[in-house]
Amino acid sequence: MPSPTTADIRAWAQQNGHPVGDRGRLPAELVEAYDKAHRSGKTPAQAPTKTPPAARPASRPAADPAPVRPATSPPATPKPAEPEALAARLAAVEARLVEVTRRLETLENAPRGLFGRRRA
Repeated sequence: MPSPTTADIRAWAQQNGHPVGDRGRLPAELVEAYDKAHRSGKTPAQAPTKTPPAARPASRPAADPAPVRPATSPPATPKPAEPEALAARLAAVEARLVEVTRRLETLENAPRGLFGRRRA
């Protein structure tokens, strides 16, 4: 007798009141019950039915909704910086840019030795 397919076992289980899902691995107890029923020579209709355990709910209970925050005024917009502070910051950034540009030009024009290293 060829070994039964999972579809055969699922169909038998559903006909005989065993809880079984549509997909996934079959529990070993279910396969054993199928084998026992078919080894004894009983047809599925004659096989003893197993009373299913308490059924789980079909879906999870709804989660608590997110708490509603009380209406508040929108956050205050930040105070714009003073023009003198902006001018000082701009001058510092420009000075740094000039320094980095000068260093880059120095590195690009430096003589290179063996293996691309700068010579002293």
